[in-house]
Amino acid sequence: MTKAYPIKGQVCAACAARVEKKIAALPGVIFARVNALTKKVTLEAAPERFPDVALEADRILRREEDGASLVVDR
Repeated sequence: MTKAYPIKGQVCAACAARVEKKIAALPGVIFARVNALTKKVTLEAAPERFPDVALEADRILRREEDGASLVVDR
């Protein structure tokens, strides 16, 4: 399952690369891309892990980039 989420707030290119690496390391993640230019995070993960992966990706982004978050259905 693949889904793209908009980023609320600003994210710099260096931070995007760091966040992408941390999200990609999450259990169940097959692919992760953080694009600072389009302000989107694209995730591919096992369907059964997807809700948890999306929420954890949001937590990582919030922790790494002050004021930024994913627009995730909660």
